[in-house]
Amino acid sequence: MKYKTIFLLSFLFIFSKIANSQDLVSKIRFNNEFSWSQIEKKNQEEIKSEFLTQIKDFDRLVNENMYTPKELLKALHVVDFDGDSFLDIIYEGLSGSEPTMVVIYLNSKKGFKEVFKDFNEIMKIESSNGKISGIYIDEPACCGDPISTLKYYQINYKNTVTTFEKVIESRYFSEYNSSLPKKQFDKPIKFRIDNENYSLRYAPEIKDTSASSWDDIKGNVIGVIRKNEIGYALGKATDSTGRIWWFSAFAPNTKFSSRFNSESGDNNYWKLGWISSKYVTEVE
Repeated sequence: MKYKTIFLLSFLFIFSKIANSQDLVSKIRFNNEFSWSQIEKKNQEEIKSEFLTQIKDFDRLVNENMYTPKELLKALHVVDFDGDSFLDIIYEGLSGSEPTMVVIYLNSKKGFKEVFKDFNEIMKIESSNGKISGIYIDEPACCGDPISTLKYYQINYKNTVTTFEKVIESRYFSEYNSSLPKKQFDKPIKFRIDNENYSLRYAPEIKDTSASSWDDIKGNVIGVIRKNEIGYALGKATDSTGRIWWFSAFAPNTKFSSRFNSESGDNNYWKLGWISSKYVTEVE
C-alpha cells in the first residue's frame, strides 16, 4: 500500500508538471494584439497634469529635449487598472537610454504610486472582472544583444495590494534576418524530437555554412536538441523547397546546447526557434 501511495504521488507530481508546461506555453505570444483603445480613458488631460505635478520622474525627458510637453502627454495613458474607480496611469515610451519602457502607476487617495516597470512595449492585455489580469511584454533585441525576449505577467489582487508575477519568459534570436511566423497557432502542438542532435535555427531554412559574427553560431543554427526532448510548435512557415518549419518553444530544462545559455547561469526561460517538422512526432 505504501509503494502504491508513493507511485500515485509521483505520478500526480509528474502529471502536474506536464500540465503546467502546457498551460505555460499558451502564454507565449509573439503577435501584437494590443491597442490603447481597448482600455484607455479619453480626454483625461487633467489627470495627466495632476500626475506630472506629483511624479517628477519624467522632467528629465523634457529637460533633455527627448519629449516636448505635448509629446509626453501622449505617452501617458489613463486607465482604471484595478477597477477601483481611481484613474491610473500607464506610461509607454522613452526610457532615457536606448530601449523604451512600460511603467504603471496606481492611483489612490494617497496619490500615484509606481507598481511596475519593464522594457519595452505592451503586446497584449488581459482583463477579468473589471480588472487587468495579465500583461504580455515584448522586449526586442537591443543594445548589441541579438536576443529578443517575450514575457507574461500575471496580476494578483489581494486586499489593497497589487502584485505582478512573471509567469513565463521566452527568448528568440532575432538577428540576421530571422523571422517570426505570420500567424500563431490557436493551440500549440506538442511534439517529441525523433532524431539525435536536431538543429534549432533562427530562420525557417537550412543554412549551415554562412559566416556569422557570433563565433558559436554555424550558419543559422542556434541550438542542438537531444532525441526524445519535448517541444511545442507555435506557428509554421514553408521554405522554397517545400519543407515545413515549426516555430517552437522548449522549456528551460530541455537538454540541448544553445546560443541562448547565459554565462551568468540564469537560464530559467523558454527557448524559441525554428525546427524542421520532418523528424518529430506529435504527442498528447
